[in-house]
Amino acid sequence: MKYIYITIFFITTFFIYSSNSSKSNTNYSEIIEIKLAKDYSNLSSGDIVFRKGTSFWTPFFINANKRHGYSHLGVVIFEKNIPYVLHAEADDLTLIGGIKKTLLDIFILESSSYIVKKNNMPSNLKAKFISELIKISYLNIEFDSNFDINDDGKKLYCTEYIWLAAKRAGLDNFGSIEFFHGKPFILVDSIYESSYLEAINN
Repeated sequence: MKYIYITIFFITTFFIYSSNSSKSNTNYSEIIEIKLAKDYSNLSSGDIVFRKGTSFWTPFFINANKRHGYSHLGVVIFEKNIPYVLHAEADDLTLIGGIKKTLLDIFILESSSYIVKKNNMPSNLKAKFISELIKISYLNIEFDSNFDINDDGKKLYCTEYIWLAAKRAGLDNFGSIEFFHGKPFILVDSIYESSYLEAINN
């Protein structure tokens, strides 16, 4: 029995070491070059990415957003010329999650289809909107699996995060409240249809 435990220990140690070793040998500068090889010159911070995901819950969210068929969204943020997406997301099984910053290419790869819409807010409002998004992202707010928009942002789901940031920036009409099964929601569709957004070729 003692030898079984020793064998398990060495096998576990080997896999942990192999995993860490492969991570440490990753050429991050090469990855960044690959990301920047795609032309993002027509995008800017504040633009909104809508996607049809590939997760277990995607059909549910598509059903809730039948007008345009997108299940998730996030906001483009450039840092050192690298495009990321700020978005609120949860694990499929546990529904535990929060606000994430994901490389735009990864965000797109995790979708079956997507569209980017240009954010045409006045520049001062857009700056406040982006500032609020970033500010909220540092608060370690949990994902709102109850989808409750009346908790003053204590927990947030994807559209609520963007809607709340816009509201705190002074825009009360960036996505309207709609009812789904009798409950108030900020749907992906309602933000998609915002008069501040315009489809662009990407």
